[in-house]
Amino acid sequence: MLEMIESLVGNIKQVSTNITHDLRTPLSHIRQKLETLKKENPDNGIDDVIVPLDNVMDIFSSMLRIAEIESGARKSGFKEFDLSALVSNITETYLAIIEEAKKKFNISITPDLSIKGDRDLIAQLIVNLIENAIQHTPETSVIDIKLHKDDNIRLSVSDNGEGIPEEEMEKITKPFYRLDISRNTPGNGLGLSLVKVIAELHDAVIILSDNEPGLSVTVRFYL
Repeated sequence: MLEMIESLVGNIKQVSTNITHDLRTPLSHIRQKLETLKKENPDNGIDDVIVPLDNVMDIFSSMLRIAEIESGARKSGFKEFDLSALVSNITETYLAIIEEAKKKFNISITPDLSIKGDRDLIAQLIVNLIENAIQHTPETSVIDIKLHKDDNIRLSVSDNGEGIPEEEMEKITKPFYRLDISRNTPGNGLGLSLVKVIAELHDAVIILSDNEPGLSVTVRFYL
């Protein structure tokens, strides 16, 4: 019975992935046509259609990326890389964005910490955590980014925003799940889901906790 359930779940995931993949091509053609119409007549309101279409295509891209990661195909290409340097580079690129958003970074990075994994996927994980903190905190918020080593290597992104209720902690990493207070902000509910599957691919653990106030997300990489 368990094998049958596992097979059925796998089939559903595969069908969902196939549908998503097949829909991307016609949607891309529609977008190209809209861009052509926009060039012919810049004031025809095409942007009002392109923006939500781009949001749909972003959702499909994220779904396909999650499916790819869950398959474990990327694990064969794991290599050791400098995680400290990666976190430093990414946070540096966000300094102008954080300043424009009228928020502040507190950055504490222990140098020369390396892990074995997919560097591009870990970069995606870091970007998603930072953007999630920026997007869901008010102006003047402080976002703490820490990378340190104790018994394991720990990467944490914390903020002093409104936070989330304790009973919602386990739900926000599920695909498309969004808190009621987040319904009016941009996003599709896939950011932390992608973080979770990337962490699991690297045998890492995500820990969500109350930052009193705000939310703290820690990714623990086992040595």
